[in-house]
Amino acid sequence: MSNLQRAAALRAFDHWLEQPLRSDYAQHAGPLAGLTFAVKDNFDVAGLPTGAGCRRPVIPVAQVSAPLVTRLLTAGATLVGKTTMTEFAFGGWGTNRSLGTPRNPADTQLHRVPGGSSSGSAVAVAASLVDFALGSDTGGSVRIPAALCGVVGLRPSPGRASVQGLIPLAPSLDIAGPLARTVREIAAVFEVMQEDSSKRFVAARALARPVRGLRLAVLSADDLAACETAVADAYVDAIGELAAAGAKIVERTWPRSLDALASPVGTLLGYEAWRSLRHWVEPRSDELDPCVRQRFEAGARISRAVYESTLVAREHDTASFQAWLADFDACVSPTVPCAAPPLESVDEGSTAAAAFTRAVGYLGLAALSVPVRNPGGALPIGLQIVTLPWQEETAIAVATCVEAGKYGAVLRTSSALR
Repeated sequence: MSNLQRAAALRAFDHWLEQPLRSDYAQHAGPLAGLTFAVKDNFDVAGLPTGAGCRRPVIPVAQVSAPLVTRLLTAGATLVGKTTMTEFAFGGWGTNRSLGTPRNPADTQLHRVPGGSSSGSAVAVAASLVDFALGSDTGGSVRIPAALCGVVGLRPSPGRASVQGLIPLAPSLDIAGPLARTVREIAAVFEVMQEDSSKRFVAARALARPVRGLRLAVLSADDLAACETAVADAYVDAIGELAAAGAKIVERTWPRSLDALASPVGTLLGYEAWRSLRHWVEPRSDELDPCVRQRFEAGARISRAVYESTLVAREHDTASFQAWLADFDACVSPTVPCAAPPLESVDEGSTAAAAFTRAVGYLGLAALSVPVRNPGGALPIGLQIVTLPWQEETAIAVATCVEAGKYGAVLRTSSALR
C-alpha cells in the first residue's frame, strides 16, 4: 500500500472483513466478478453492525443484508468492508467528530474534508482501496464526496435502485448510488443495481452513445458567481470540450434559482429526518456531533402544515422544471462550488457544498458527477450532469465524453473491466 493509500485509509472504513464476502455462485460468472467494493455504513450487511456513523451502532447486528448488497454480491463483486460516514448521513462536508473524519486522498500533507455524507466510500475508491463503493444520496451525499475526492458518483432516478435495508434520512429524497474511479465502472455497477424495469439501462449502449447533437443547458457567468475561480474555469473548459465534440450548448437560466430552491429542500429534509430518526436520535442526543444535533432540532421545529405546503410547492416546481428540461438532453453545472477545504476551516453551518446538488432530489431528477481537470491546482473538481428521470444513459454518455477529452480527469480503471 502506497503512502497515499495509507493516508487515505485513515478512518475510511468502519469495518474491514477478515474474510471478504462474496457469492459462491457468481464469483466466476457474474458481470462484476473480480471487483471489490465497500458499503456505506447505513446499509445493512448480515452479521455486521449498522453504525450510521454513530459512536454506538444503530443496529448492533443486522440479520439480513440490504437487497442491493445481495444483488452486487450475486453479480460477482466481493465485499471487503463498510465505510464511515457523517452521523446519520446528515451533513455535506463529510465530517464526523464521533468516529473521526477520513482524509481526502487528494492531499497527503493537509487534512482536507472528503465531502459527505458518503465520505468513507469516496475515500476508499479514490485511494484504490476498492474498485467501487455503495453510497446514499439525499441532498448530494454521493455526488459531493465524488467531486471533492476526484471520482465518479451517480445519483440514479427515484425507483431505479432498492433502498430497503437503508437507515433512512429523508425517505422522499433518499437514493442509493455508486461511486467508482471511472464512468465505465459506474455504468457496469449501475446496470446491476437497477431494479427490473421496462426502461432498462444498458451500460454498453450508454458508453457508446455519441454526444454530437445533444442539447445541453449550461449556466451563465452570473450563475457561477458563487464558485471559486478554479471551479468556474474548469466548468467553462469542460463545456468547451463538449462543444468541440459536437454537443449543442445553450446558456439558459433555471426556472427557479438554486437559492430559491434551498428553503423548500431544507424543509423536506429537516422534517423527514426528524420523523424518520427521532427514535434513534433522542436516546443518544448527548453523543451526537453538536452540529448534527442542531440539524435534527431544527427539523423538529418544522410543523406538519409547513411540510405539507412544501410538498404542494414541490409538485409545482417539479412539473415546471421537468417541462423546462424537456427541451434539452441534460443540464450541466459544477458539482460543488469549491475544491475540498481544510478540515479545520470548514463552516459546519454552511450548506455551500450542496449548492448545486440539493435541488436534483427535490425535483425528482438523476445526476452524475465526473471529475474534470483543475486549471488552478491539483485538488479535484467535479462536473454535474443532470437529466430527466430514467435518462441516466444520457448522463453516462456526456460523462464519457468529458472523461476521455482534454479536460477529463481519469483515474485508474480496475483491471477486471479492462
